[in-house]
Amino acid sequence: MSVTFLDVDYGIYIGFVYSLVILVIKSQIPKVYLLGSVDHLDVYVPLNKYSRAKEIIGIKIYQFCGPLNFANVDYFKEELAKKCQVDIK
Repeated sequence: MSVTFLDVDYGIYIGFVYSLVILVIKSQIPKVYLLGSVDHLDVYVPLNKYSRAKEIIGIKIYQFCGPLNFANVDYFKEELAKKCQVDIK
């Protein structure tokens, strides 16, 4: 839309900046899930998305859908503690 309303050069710049912002946001706050088994098979799916998925007793499977780096390690720890009810010290 910016190419249509402004100019080709400005449209490219705006698209580039928009892509970088989205990339940073997605890497800073990735999705996290607790996984469960479906009918005791080797298929593990998010518990909150599939009603047939059941958590395995005594085991927590935590999925972090993104890169783990210095910028989002605090988010990783907070979500791990919240989802798995563990104290991380």
